Amino acid sequence: MDLDFIKDTIEDKWDDSTGCGGLILIILLVLAIVFGFCCLAWWIEWLLWGAIAVNVFSLPALTFWQMAGLDILLGLLIPHSTSPSKSKD
Repeated sequence: MDLDFIKDTIEDKWDDSTGCGGLILIILLVLAIVFGFCCLAWWIEWLLWGAIAVNVFSLPALTFWQMAGLDILLGLLIPHSTSPSKSKD
C-alpha cells in the first residue's frame, strides 16, 4: 500500500484555504443539523405524549427534556434490527 499517496492527500487538504478552522465549522454545522432533527422528533413525540398518554390514559405529563431522555433511553434498551428476519423451514 502506497502511504505517500495518503500523506500527500492529507497535506493537500490540510493546506487548503479553509484550514483547520473550516473543518471544525463544517463538523459543528453537521452536528447542529443532526441535533435540530433530533429536537424536531422529540418535539413531535412530546406533543403526541401530551395528546394521547396524558389525556386518554391519564399518565403524567412529561417535559420536553424528559421526553428526549426517554427517547434516548429506549433507543439504547430496545435493539433495532435492520436485517430481515430469516424464517427456518
